[in-house]
Amino acid sequence: MNRYYLSPQNWSSATLNGDEAHHCSQVMRQKAGDTIEVFDGVGHAAKACISDLSKQLITFDWLSEPILQERGSPLIRVHLCLPKTKALDWIIFKLVELGVSEFQPLVSQHCTLNFKAQDFAKKEAKWERMLLEACKQCGQNWLPILHPITNYEQWIETPAVNQSNDSLKIMGALLPESKPLSQVLSSASHSTSAVDILIGPEGDLSDTEYKQAIACDWLPCSLGSLVLRVETAIIYAISSTQLSLNSKY
Repeated sequence: MNRYYLSPQNWSSATLNGDEAHHCSQVMRQKAGDTIEVFDGVGHAAKACISDLSKQLITFDWLSEPILQERGSPLIRVHLCLPKTKALDWIIFKLVELGVSEFQPLVSQHCTLNFKAQDFAKKEAKWERMLLEACKQCGQNWLPILHPITNYEQWIETPAVNQSNDSLKIMGALLPESKPLSQVLSSASHSTSAVDILIGPEGDLSDTEYKQAIACDWLPCSLGSLVLRVETAIIYAISSTQLSLNSKY
């Protein structure tokens, strides 16, 4: 069954417009009488029947009450120093499929970006669309929060990051003192409400950036004996966290 997004504030309208209407009528070639699923990005979804459609407006009748999808626990928030665009595009889809609740893109000292600061807004808009598309495909009704691209030094100094005591903060780190990720996760409580995961860029975090993170209580973790690519490291860290702390896995 094809899925479409309708924001919570427009839920009572029982209409799709703009990009969602175009995707429904022109891309998916839906017809009046077709059954679809509509979700709101904050956990709810319901079945509906298309009553009328055009290129820019779809009207439908609800066939069921909205059902709230259970949210994964703990919440997983990813803080990722930006890799090359091709790798990041792939990562974004996997963040949704693995149940990540928030995504913070970072620009650290060793990031090698192929776009400029004036293009940040365009990139963020593109990633928002990709997150939404991934939700449609995998049945995720919780649309991850995408935070604006932020410089690492500015990010690490924000109170929400360096004064957060309600989460487990783990950092992939190529440091001698790093503990195995499995050890850190096994010592965590199953009642942990949130896990924050920080992964550096292809060129790794700088010594200064490591020190800043450790000073803010980020735990340096080893992801194995080999040096992993960014896309491998983030999937490994998320999957390990889910397997260790989420009873649904």
